[in-house]
Parts: sequence; C-alpha cells; structure tokens
Amino acid sequence: MVLHQAVKPSAVIILGSMEPIPISPSVAAGLPLPPSRRLRWTAAILRGLLWLIASVWLLFGLSWGVLHGWIVPRIAEFRPQLEAQASQALGVPVRIGRITGSSPGAIPSFELHDVSLLDAQGREAVRLPHVLGAITPSSLWGLGFEQLVIDRPEIDVRRAANGKIFIGELDVSKDSTGERSVVADWLFSQTELIVRGGTLRWLDEMRQAPPLVLREVDGVMRNSRQRHLMRLDATPPDAWGARFSLRGIFKQPLLSGLNGDFSNWSGQAYGDFGQIDASRLQRHAGLDAFGVTLNRGQGALRAWLDVAQGKATGALVDVALRDLNARLGAKLEPLGFESLAGRIGASRHAGGFALNTEGLQFRTQDGLQWPGGNMALVHTSAAGQTGPSTTLKADRLDLAALAQVAGRLPLDVAVQTQLASWAPSGLLETLDARWQGPMDAPTTFSAKGRVARLGTAAQPYQAWQPGLWR
Repeated sequence: MVLHQAVKPSAVIILGSMEPIPISPSVAAGLPLPPSRRLRWTAAILRGLLWLIASVWLLFGLSWGVLHGWIVPRIAEFRPQLEAQASQALGVPVRIGRITGSSPGAIPSFELHDVSLLDAQGREAVRLPHVLGAITPSSLWGLGFEQLVIDRPEIDVRRAANGKIFIGELDVSKDSTGERSVVADWLFSQTELIVRGGTLRWLDEMRQAPPLVLREVDGVMRNSRQRHLMRLDATPPDAWGARFSLRGIFKQPLLSGLNGDFSNWSGQAYGDFGQIDASRLQRHAGLDAFGVTLNRGQGALRAWLDVAQGKATGALVDVALRDLNARLGAKLEPLGFESLAGRIGASRHAGGFALNTEGLQFRTQDGLQWPGGNMALVHTSAAGQTGPSTTLKADRLDLAALAQVAGRLPLDVAVQTQLASWAPSGLLETLDARWQGPMDAPTTFSAKGRVARLGTAAQPYQAWQPGLWR
C-alpha cells in the first residue's frame, strides 16, 4: 500500500529540515516574477532621461529654425535690441552702424559695420570698422558668438600711472569693487575670437616707456569653460627687429564664475623673437625693476613663463645674442660679450628659489671664453631646526673667467672679495657642493668634484676652525 501526501503550492520541504520555506504563488504556478522596486525605479529614470533628451533636441531644433527663418532675414530690424544686449554684456554703451545677415550653410553669419564702444562721457572710445560673427543656438543663449572675426582694427591700449588699463578711453580694469572686469569676462567667454590685420598702439605710463606701435597684428583666442588658448603675431618697428609671436595656454578652476579674473589662471606663456634688439625690451619688459639694464644686443630670444594663480613662478630663456652689453646691478660695472648663447632658467617657490644654466657659453670682449657648461643652484630658506640649505651642481666651469666676471655679477660682497683674493684658474670639470646656513656664511659645508690645471694665488696662513668646514 502506497501513501501519497499532498504538498501545498505555497511551501517546499528541504531535506534535513522540517520547516517549510514559503515561495511565491506565481512561481509555484509557473508564472514570471513581478519586477523589483529597483528595476521599476531604473526604468522610470531612463524614461525621464529619454524625455529630457527629446525635449532638448526639440528646443534646439526650434531655436535653429527661428534663427534661420526669423532672425537672419530680419536682423537689421533687431539692431536696437542687439545694441542694448551688447551694452549690457560689455557694461559700456555700444552703437552699430549697419548689420546684415546670411545663412549660406548650417551656421548663419552676421556682418557688423562701424561698431563703436562709448566711454562714460558718450565719446567714441573704440571703433571697429568690420566685424563678422557666427552664431549657433547655444551661443545665442549665452548672448555671445560661436566665432567672432574682427578685420583691420586700430586699437590704442594704455596703462595709466595708477595701473588701470584703457582701450581707447574705455576703462577695462576691474570695477570699483576690485572683483571683476565686465569686458574681460565677456571677451574670455567667447568660443573663438580672431583678429586680422590690426594695428595696436601700446602706451605704458606706469613705466614711462615710449609708445610702441605694432602692425599686421593677427591673433586668435579660443575659450572653453576651463581653458584659454591664445596666440598673437605682430610686426614691430624696424628698429626692434623682425616679426614675433606670443602664445599662451591657461586653465582656471571649473567653478570660477569670472572668466576674466586672471588671479585664478595657471599655465604658461611663450614668446618667440627671431630677430630683436634686446635693448628695446629694457623699459617694456620692466627689467629696470630688477636692476638689470640692457644697453645693447642683437640676436634671437625664446622665453617661457610659468604662471600659477595669476603670479609668475618661473622663467626659461634661450638666448643667441651678439654684441651684448648689460648691467646686472645699479652699482655694478657693465658686462660686455662678443657672443652669448645657451639656456638660462629661474624659478621660485614658497621655500626658496632655483637657478640653472644649460649649454651656456660666451666670449667676453676681454677675450675670455666660457666653455659651455651646466649649472644648477637650489636654495631653500630656513625650515624648522635645519636652517637654510643650498646645493650647487656644475660642470665645465672656467674658474678664471668666473673670477673675472664675479665683480660684475650680483653676488655677495664677501664672495666677490674671496674670489678676487684667491684668483683661481683651471677647468672645474664636475662639482657637487652642499651647505647649511646662510649662503655667504655656512655652518657646514661639503663638496666633491674634479678640477684640471688648478691654480690659486698664495694666501696668508689662517688657523683652522673646527666645526665650520667639513
């Protein structure tokens, strides 16, 4: 006799356990499981995203249709509104003489003639004879241009004695709160700005420099949310030299609301001068503020400038100059070189500074020749109990040439006196020196290296002081 036990559809018995485990009636009946709460939420979010994307594309299409079908054919009728919007965006009154539009392709373009920016007294501060702008729906929402081309502008830029910057008579410095420049914010918010065949007259009243006129100025600037790329090529006066190029790449924080706030910028600037009279840079580059005077010099220069948070932190210069005469201090004798070539770098940080040369070689007008060695000097200011520290690494140093030009370098008087009294000669092939304490009065010192044909002047006997040198 076989006994059969009916099993309820709502439970299943696992071997080794007397407790039934409940299961879904739909599973017991062979039906599919209902979707979980997480799956339902995921589906709802995806549907919302699809509707959002579809709405954006619909709005984009409507904007494109309005731009091509309504705004472009009637652009001349919108001139007062455009002047009002431009005045609001730039923060100064704007007048447009004539405006025309065309849409030969996907992106419509507009030509603006005789655009004038007025100063506070209503006088014409800047005049742009011809401006070509390309607009997309996204740039239209931002009250800007996708591309802005300015043909043959003639612009006067002046830095007043108080440091304010004027374009024409228009003050483009920061406002009275010292936080922003409306013109700079708008300018560095444009996707692409191009200048062709312009003339720039620069007057620096702060440094009392003579006016500088640059012709055939071609420039391009591309801006995004965080990045600014720019290049400017210009032809200086004949006495200055040949055409030069300036370039820059900078970044700013993502959440920075002011594109024209240079104090947030970090990056690098680059200048390429294929042929230049170095003495012309004297006042415009502000070298006199560092006690440097370039009396004359012809040749080529390439320079890189590192910027962090709007401040210069380092510079690197490639030089190839001839007939150079320079003074490195107001109380120093000038240095004269028949030729000077190589790379010179300098940087500063919170704890000190660094100087270095690479392949630097020169011939003085007295006939001495530097063989073209490398040098790296790193100085760290006092930090805790260790105090200041300095390292010097060099190779191929002509000691006789160094001793002769030392009196014309911005070195400590004690260092100059010691070099003059020792009158060293020979070729220092390698040097690795380290010392603690002030540079001119170290507490500990160590050095190693190799020198060939070393010679020094005789010195009077001095008792050795333990603990000073090692």
